[in-house]
Amino acid sequence: MMKRHAFLTAVAAVLVAGSTINPTWAREPVKSLADLKPLEKQVMQVAAKVMPSTVALVAEKTGASGSGVITTADGLILTAAHVVQGVDEMSVVFPNGKKVTGKVLGANYSKDIGMVKIQEPGAWPFVERGDSKKLEAGDRVVAMGHSAGFDLNRTPPVRFGQVVSKGPGNFFTTDCTLIGGDSGGPIFDMQGRIIGINSSIGTSLHNNNHAGIDGFREDWDRLLGGEMWGELSMNPFANPESPVLGIEMDRDTASRHGVGVKAVTAKSPAASAGVRIGDEVVAIDTLPVTSGRELQLALAKRQAGEKIKLGVLRDRTKLELDVTLIKRETLYDRRAYRGPMEADRDDEERDVPLILPAEREAVAKATGEYVEALKGDTAPLADSVVWVYSMSKQVSYGTVIGDGHQILTKWSQIAADRNALVQIMDHSGAKRLAHVTGVYEDEDLAVLAIDGTALTPVKWSAAGAPEIGRFLVAPTREGKVGGFGVVSVAERSLRESSQAYLGVGSDISFPGPGVKVDTVEPKTGAAAAGLAKGDLILKLGDHALASLAELRALMLEKKPGDHVDLHVSRGGKDLKLDILLGNLPLSPQPFNPRLRQMEQMGGDISRVRDAFPRVIQTDMPIKPEQCGGPVVDLAGNVIGISIARADRTRSLIVPAAEVVAMLKRPAVDAAIARIGPAPLEGPQLAGGPPTGRSAPGAPEGRGPGGPGGAPGGPSTQGLDGDHVRRHVRDIQRLLDRLHDEMDRENGVR
Repeated sequence: MMKRHAFLTAVAAVLVAGSTINPTWAREPVKSLADLKPLEKQVMQVAAKVMPSTVALVAEKTGASGSGVITTADGLILTAAHVVQGVDEMSVVFPNGKKVTGKVLGANYSKDIGMVKIQEPGAWPFVERGDSKKLEAGDRVVAMGHSAGFDLNRTPPVRFGQVVSKGPGNFFTTDCTLIGGDSGGPIFDMQGRIIGINSSIGTSLHNNNHAGIDGFREDWDRLLGGEMWGELSMNPFANPESPVLGIEMDRDTASRHGVGVKAVTAKSPAASAGVRIGDEVVAIDTLPVTSGRELQLALAKRQAGEKIKLGVLRDRTKLELDVTLIKRETLYDRRAYRGPMEADRDDEERDVPLILPAEREAVAKATGEYVEALKGDTAPLADSVVWVYSMSKQVSYGTVIGDGHQILTKWSQIAADRNALVQIMDHSGAKRLAHVTGVYEDEDLAVLAIDGTALTPVKWSAAGAPEIGRFLVAPTREGKVGGFGVVSVAERSLRESSQAYLGVGSDISFPGPGVKVDTVEPKTGAAAAGLAKGDLILKLGDHALASLAELRALMLEKKPGDHVDLHVSRGGKDLKLDILLGNLPLSPQPFNPRLRQMEQMGGDISRVRDAFPRVIQTDMPIKPEQCGGPVVDLAGNVIGISIARADRTRSLIVPAAEVVAMLKRPAVDAAIARIGPAPLEGPQLAGGPPTGRSAPGAPEGRGPGGPGGAPGGPSTQGLDGDHVRRHVRDIQRLLDRLHDEMDRENGVR
């Protein structure tokens, strides 16, 4: 991804870290909750259809990574030009972890499009190509990519949104939030056809930019032939392929009608059409033009080669001239201009938001439809959601549980000052005192107790974890819609070494039923039991396997050290193998300052946002002070509690089943409860890494003895267990205070 000030900036250049589908859902109005259910099904179908083709691209020489999508059965991958910059080969990693070699072909840096070809023969999963030129603001889309780099612990996160704006050139903008690692990943229409490639981001959550698929079509042969050309621009209007008229605007005249023409460039489209000095440009096609900014925006929506009707006012007579736009690079030497559309720009707007009033209206209308339809889902929960105050400031939401006198909320949001006066506000606006009765440290949840009239406790869903693509809603204290999104990643643990690991890679081309083994990792339970490449896994225990997704779901219920029975078919013979599950191998993620910067683009993030025992990941944008409230599906089932705003692309939810199990455990006294994840400890099992390191994302030194139990921590020799625990908790509280201060400085909440 590339950060956008005007459009592409220097920071951005290193961001690389089944069923029939109804086409009418691209723009079909949503009038009620019932209308959302078939749309939800559509999103789920698209996600399942395209997931196997969405790959990670890793440059082994540099460690940089991005994403791509396979578009032919022989392995042709479309990606972003800046993902392949400076490398000849890349590792292509499939969602199941299978890795093959890809050769970099061509790239057009001006359009930020590139191609990679898988070198191994095979019938690879691929997606159909769609049409980006026909997109309009409000069209629904599904985006994917390997956010923050490839992660074996999850599939590429799914994001659902709408087109916000078209232009400049082959680019378009959506509200499908992106981050580093998503670069080159695909965005699809509601038929599951690829319509673009993820390219760059802006500071707003609504500013996520994609290179349209039609840009690939125009350059297909050159890209296939391995040609590299163009340049990444920091500015949409300075892009060599942006369309131009070839006029200089008269900034000295205050025209009441349009944009005055001060000069006409020789051999330009304007000159060929007969535009003269002194004319006023008043329209492009049917779009009125009254200012330089409006002229810029109108041109940004077009592409070089398009024919337009240019409305011109000359001596009080309106003329309509036929103009064919051309690329900037064919008219101007790139060294001859300093910024956006030098001859065609308005100096008042150097960073022009490329959205027309009509586009803004279309997006607002579509968003309003969602909000209105979802009211029926959130209104019944008004009496089950509260605001939580600490030191007179609203810091989190709360979910009413038990007999209506208990509330769950996010612990780290109220724990900065353990002597703080905690209050809650219910749906009526009434405030009450509350006190913390216990803390569940791993889940970052605290139980509050209140007096007075009982509120309405939530009823936890017993339906199991929601599937990828399911619609989710976060209600507010007033019963309104506080957030809307989809399940981006299936339920999983964020504590890597506490996850069960089979040690098997699957054959992604095998349609099922069952899971065909492609690779078996050495020194794992699968290898020890004799599982081999080519084996067909038919059942795990008594559960017949329809697909890899089903095997993944069943593995979520297992722990390292568990034994599982695999029923396998090998050469026509049925085998039953007893396999000891190990620990999921750790995936070390080096500190990436640019990625950390991008995480906060679009709003504050939660201080405690990682290493939870069990979470559902969603693209729902919520604020840190909204964490702690319930999340429901379209049927009104409470599927969990929002626990963290993790970055600009993801929020995390503690699943209902995890909350129910958690409440059966004893809670920790708030006076000694830690803030944030505990160090991961435990015996090493087959197939896993050494244990004892700090939890992912935990600052060094948060655990006893520093990371990995290394020397340098405070001595505990001669102290009994209670003394050690008190000693560690004292240090923990001091570190918590320090991190609080640092987080406030950095905008983390």
